[in-house]
Amino acid sequence: MAKNEISFSQLAKKFSKMADDVEDVAEQALNVIAEDLLSESIDLAPLDEGGLRENGSVDPATKIGGKIVAKVGYDKEYALRRHEEFYNAQVEGTGRKYLEIPTTQNAQKYVNYLAEKIGDAIDD
Repeated sequence: MAKNEISFSQLAKKFSKMADDVEDVAEQALNVIAEDLLSESIDLAPLDEGGLRENGSVDPATKIGGKIVAKVGYDKEYALRRHEEFYNAQVEGTGRKYLEIPTTQNAQKYVNYLAEKIGDAIDD
């Protein structure tokens, strides 16, 4: 075999390693994105009931059914109600859709970040 030639089994191993590397990088990047989303959402969460802002959390990225998923949420019993219902916010700029708004506003930034990290993993 010539110096620059590669066998199919070697190529398959390289692709397999690349897929594993991309998966690892995607998990790491999703964790960064999830933490950023939590940070962005805390400032928008309502203040009129105690403890909601302190209750946000991130479930680290894991592979579930062929997808890599990270979860951001709030665990207070009224968190979903406050996210969805209209009400008079006590502080300007806080209120409903405190997770949805920063997700929508930062979607392109998150896509770009993920693409950059995956691209870097492929180039290595």
